Amino acid sequence: MSYLTRLFHGNTALSVVRKPPEKEQQLRRDLAEFGRMLHAQGFVAATDGNLSVRLDRERVLITPTGFSKGMMHPEDMIIVDLRGKKLSGNHNPSSEIVMHLTIYRMRPDVGAVVHAHPCTAPALLRRELLWTSPYVRKL
Repeated sequence: MSYLTRLFHGNTALSVVRKPPEKEQQLRRDLAEFGRMLHAQGFVAATDGNLSVRLDRERVLITPTGFSKGMMHPEDMIIVDLRGKKLSGNHNPSSEIVMHLTIYRMRPDVGAVVHAHPCTAPALLRRELLWTSPYVRKL
């Protein structure tokens, strides 16, 4: 089971804060795979959405801006520090980097962030559900 899979299934993200992830290369493969899964399931289209994972207390691995999540490769990922400074990578980080870094700074227990655009969101809003609805907040 991949590291991200364990995180998403609730097997404690706190371990991410205490020690570095198992392998950076595996996390790069996991982000690419989760991107393909989001794209295949219709949760993102074109270059929508972004994913990131905390590497350690100071660094985050994040998807690049302007890439289809269904066509990313492990080497496309970027490493940034918690201030947003690019530490490595050939591309620019996601344009939503501020959101990701804010979550990581405010919640040291969070090990990964997935920002998607499920097609159910506009459908729910079209049905005039209130923004305060628990269904909308979870999207």
